[in-house]
Amino acid sequence: MRIEQYSLRAQRITALALLALVLAAGIGLLAGPYLAVAGSYEHRLGRLTEKLQRYRVIVQQGDGAREQQRVLTRLERSHGYYLSGDKPTLAAAELQRRVKQVIEQQGGTVVSSQVLGEKDEGGLRQLALRVTMRTGIETFARVLHTLEAQPPVLVLENVHIGARPGGATARWRGSANLQEIDVRFDVLGFRRGAEQS
Repeated sequence: MRIEQYSLRAQRITALALLALVLAAGIGLLAGPYLAVAGSYEHRLGRLTEKLQRYRVIVQQGDGAREQQRVLTRLERSHGYYLSGDKPTLAAAELQRRVKQVIEQQGGTVVSSQVLGEKDEGGLRQLALRVTMRTGIETFARVLHTLEAQPPVLVLENVHIGARPGGATARWRGSANLQEIDVRFDVLGFRRGAEQS
């Protein structure tokens, strides 16, 4: 059958159907890549949204870590873990004063104390003091405990204990603390390095 055989109305309907089919095919050709690109953008947007959420969590954790650091810094300052003084001489004077005070409070006697110097130790400045004291054994134990248990942080090294002449009779009588001993030890204290001030 030829197209001329159809009525004018049927010809118009066929022409409109062919036009609609051509338009649909054109839209399909144009919309296909657009929909593919839109889907790709939607996928990327989803991944970026997930990353944004992770970054927000990281930022919140960072804020929490900064707050914890501030709290720890306040605690450290209030407890005084380091020797005060921004100069070695001031820190050495504080260390000598602290050691002498503890020894005398516990009933010992400082014979001598000598500053051995200062050196870098992991970003901190380590100050060493050599102390010679005379005391009883129990008193010396209390001195050690007090020096190491209270701020500032102090470390004892190179402890040498020597009995004084005539000490055996005191031990024989049953009182170990009456026996006087000579003790020499090094006390290490720390102050902040220049880069941490």
